[in-house]
Parts: sequence; C-alpha cells; structure tokens
Amino acid sequence: MPPEEQSLLAGKLDSMIKLDVALFFADNPDAMDSAASLGTWAGYREAELEEALAELCRDRLLVRTGGVYHLTPDPDTREALARFRDQYEQTRRSVEDIIAGLERDRRRLAERIEELEISTQAIVQGMGEGVVVVDAGLRLRYANRAAADILGDALVHGLGEPIDELVEEGALLDALRESREFSGEGRREIETIGPTGPRYYLLHVNAITTEEGDVHGHTCLLSDVTELRELDNLKSDLISFVSHELRNPLGAVKSYADTLVIHADRLDEAKKREFAEVISQEVDRLARLIDAYLDISRIEAGRALELVLREVDAAGLAHRAATIQTAAEAERRIETDVPEGPVTITADKDKVLQILLNLLSNAVKYSPNGGSITLRLVELPDEVQYVVSDQGLGMDENQMRGIFTPFYRVRRSETRKVRGTGLGLYLSKHLAEAHGGRLWAESVPGQGSDFHLALPKCPDRER
Repeated sequence: MPPEEQSLLAGKLDSMIKLDVALFFADNPDAMDSAASLGTWAGYREAELEEALAELCRDRLLVRTGGVYHLTPDPDTREALARFRDQYEQTRRSVEDIIAGLERDRRRLAERIEELEISTQAIVQGMGEGVVVVDAGLRLRYANRAAADILGDALVHGLGEPIDELVEEGALLDALRESREFSGEGRREIETIGPTGPRYYLLHVNAITTEEGDVHGHTCLLSDVTELRELDNLKSDLISFVSHELRNPLGAVKSYADTLVIHADRLDEAKKREFAEVISQEVDRLARLIDAYLDISRIEAGRALELVLREVDAAGLAHRAATIQTAAEAERRIETDVPEGPVTITADKDKVLQILLNLLSNAVKYSPNGGSITLRLVELPDEVQYVVSDQGLGMDENQMRGIFTPFYRVRRSETRKVRGTGLGLYLSKHLAEAHGGRLWAESVPGQGSDFHLALPKCPDRER
C-alpha cells in the first residue's frame, strides 16, 4: 500500500472500535443489520458503536441503507482495507510473539533469581561469620544462624522488629548508630561468655547507600577472633616466658663468670671449682631450653625428634625428677612411690626427665591451694608407667580435649597468675610417642588430675 493511502486510512481508523468494525466488515463484506452488529460485540456500549458506524459511513468506508450496513463497493478502498487488515494481523502476531518471548524470559529470569536466592541463602547461612542486615530505621531484615548463636535466638523470629528490642549488645547498637549518623563504617569488639569460656568477635557495620548518599540500611558482619586474640596473648606470654627462662641461667653464668674474672686472685681452688660447676650446670640448662624449642620446631616442620637411646634406670629418673622439682619449688614436696632397686628401660634419659619435669611442674602450678603431689612408677611386663597425681583444680571434658594442643592453657579465674606457654604437654606427648609410648590424662574438676606416661622397656630403635 502506498504511504499516502496508509496514512489516509490510518487517519480514518483513529479509534479501536472503528478499527475493529472496519476489519470485521473487511472479513464479512456481506450486509449485516445494526442489531446483529451490536450483538457481535457484546460489551461495547451501544452509543460508541453507533457513533463509530456513523463515522465510518461519513468516511465512506461503510454504506448504510436503512438499518443495514454495507462495506463500500469502491474496489480500491476494499483492496486497501484488505492489505491493511493483513498488515495489522501480521503486526499483532509479531507483538504477541514478542510478548510471549518476554514472558518466557521473565520466567527464566525469575527461576534464575530464585536459584541465586537459594544459593545465597545457603552460603550466608553456612558462614561461620554472623551476618545481620537492618533497614534505614534499624529494623531487622535478615540474620543468619551464626548471628543468632552470637547475639541471641530472638533474631530468628524477629524480622521487621527494631533491632534494639531484639539485641541487648550495646556495642552493636552503638556501631549501628555511628554508621547511620556518618553514613559510613562502624567497628567494635564484642565479648560473649559461652560454655567454653569467653569468645571475642570483631564487628564491622557498613551503611548501604545510594549514589546520592541516602542510607537504605546497614550490614553487620561478626567475625570470631577468639583464636587470634589467644594467639596474640600466647605470643606475648611465650616471648616473656622464653626471655625469663633464658635470662635466669644467663644471669647466673654472667654473675659467676664476672666473679671469677674480677676476684680470681682472692678465690681458693675449691670456690673456683664450685663457681665453674654452677656455670656448667647453667649452660646445660640453657642448652636444654634451646633443645626444647628446637624440638618444637622439628615437630611443627614434620620432622622426627632426635633421641639418644641407652639403658637407663627408670626408678632413678623418678627420684631425680622429684629432687629437681623440689629444689625449684622448695615449699612443695614431691612424694615418690617407686619400686626398690633399678628398673631398666631403653630410652633417652634427658627426654624422659624433661617429660617428668613438665608433668611435675604442671602439677605444682595447678595446685594453688596445696595438696599432695605424687610421682609413682609402675613396672609392667613390657613397659613402665609413670603417674603424676595432684589434688589441684582438675579439668572438665572440654578442657581435657585441648591440653595436648600447642599453646593451649586452661583459662579460669584460679589460673590467671599461672605462668606458662602451653607448650610443655604438647612437647611431652610428642617425646613420649617418639619413644613408642603414650601420654594421657584423667581428671575430675575440683579433685585433681592424674597424668600417665607409658614407655616401652625396649622401644623400636627405627623410630
């Protein structure tokens, strides 16, 4: 159809009802009375239909004879109207195809969004960090399980409620208010008390803002930093402990050596020998300390511990360990219960002595209220067992699970003043296993602990 005809026809068919009527008569060129036409389009208002028919007659698309309408007999108009009908139907089908395609895309997009929501929900719920989302009015919009474990179960069923009615943690509320006031980040540290002791969390609050700077809400992330805090404290304790332990023998060596150098002419041979023996003993002590830390380094690196195996008297080692510990802690006497006569085993004498001293030292440290400390030796057919018993604080099951891990220390109000690095039992267990032996503990809270060291009489030298 030429553009001028299309424009002329479009100008005449300028309403939906006129277009529908004209196309109806294009499909049905035979005469149809007015009543039948009105009945065909149930729902059209009669006045609108009559006005449309009248306008189509004035535009000479329809011809009325009495109450009967005819499509114009003009062949050109009929042909133009037929082409216009075809184009209209083609356009309508194209639009319907586009709408159907958009509907399919909408459904696929909705399905994809639902999948992403499910995945995001699973990821956030599975996070170890607590996640809390509030709106601009500080009403809860989302909280994962970890956040509820940290801040309280009220978060699980409190969607839409003010956050300050669900959470009592002042640091969180302060950080949220700070973030809302400055449209930026709020940071706090939160401490909670749980069944295993205090837990520390680092809280980050960030405002959700638009490009214009309007605040739509806030996200809160709670990260557990308990282990980092403990490691930081243990690092400080370790540095302090090592420096203290090394300083004592170094101080003694320095003092006696200076005396020998400055006052050598006034000292008799017996005193010089005494001073030299003290220096030698303190140097040996330094060497043992350094060896202990080197052993820990070997363990952490996955290398085997170096043992010097020879026949030693297990009973004599028990007596020597008790004597050394008693000399170090003069106010605490160590009782021994060992068989009479020698009990021969093949072991590294210094390493076994190191284990026993660690166990006795711990027994003294964790018996602040006194009570007896006993070192027993039990001889069995293929092994010997040392048992160090105390009547101190004891441990519960949770504490027992961690005592042989590096840097672990039982943290309670009664043990805050106890010095140590948490490495003694860790090293002792590895030394026992290097001999082919075992180290374990039995304890009752408030009644004391028993530490058992089992060593084979003849260990496999290939270990």
